[in-house]
Amino acid sequence: MSRASKLAILTAWEKHNKEDEEKFSDAIGRLKTDVVEQETRLSALHEVRQKLEKALRKGEDISNSLESRMRALAKDVNQREIIDLLVKMAYTDAEKMALHSDSALQRLKIRKQESSLLKIHKYEQIADKLINNESDDSQRQQLQQEYRVIKNQLNYQLIPLRQDSPIVSWNSQLLWKNGGRTNLPNALDLQMSNTFMINDFQLEQHQKKKRGSVHLPKIVTPSSMKDRSVITPPETQSDYGTEYPSTMIKLPPINN
Repeated sequence: MSRASKLAILTAWEKHNKEDEEKFSDAIGRLKTDVVEQETRLSALHEVRQKLEKALRKGEDISNSLESRMRALAKDVNQREIIDLLVKMAYTDAEKMALHSDSALQRLKIRKQESSLLKIHKYEQIADKLINNESDDSQRQQLQQEYRVIKNQLNYQLIPLRQDSPIVSWNSQLLWKNGGRTNLPNALDLQMSNTFMINDFQLEQHQKKKRGSVHLPKIVTPSSMKDRSVITPPETQSDYGTEYPSTMIKLPPINN
């Protein structure tokens, strides 16, 4: 469960009754302990970040002084071009690292949202079974219990889906602060501010199953080998197996 969900539960708990206090005191106590531990880790990470930023600023000053000294000692155009190349390579490496960090955060956010969508999808399935009355009495009682539990958790499962703020890693922030020539385009931004529907999630799951199908190689017959006008392009390898592109037809040249 995310930190935002835990804080939302604790905020709602402040309006509890005395009967609920005896029933859920242990669970709320564990939740408060988890939140305190998370806050402690965040505070420690903030201190480490400040120390690292100070060290990085010092390293940047040293690298700038070395660059200016190398440029002053450069004797011809070739040496200056080599210095420019080294500086450009350093910026490129920093941009790659920032993009890698952004993608890691984006994957983490997507996993949290997929987990929330799976639980919402389960809530929809249980509700459909109860509405259609597709089970006997014993199963119906069990479904009703699961329905009540998931319904109580539904609002907290929607919290990760409502967080549409852009994700920027610490490496990207440092790149912008420390004289990055241009802000990195957020190519990994997947438009998470859009509203997700259950049907869209089901369609995505169906497409994933279709992608997992096995592609068998085509059978080449002697007749197709004799036909020189048909050229079969080479096979390509993808994440889902060996694939063959569409057949290309070679047309004869036009004689003017």
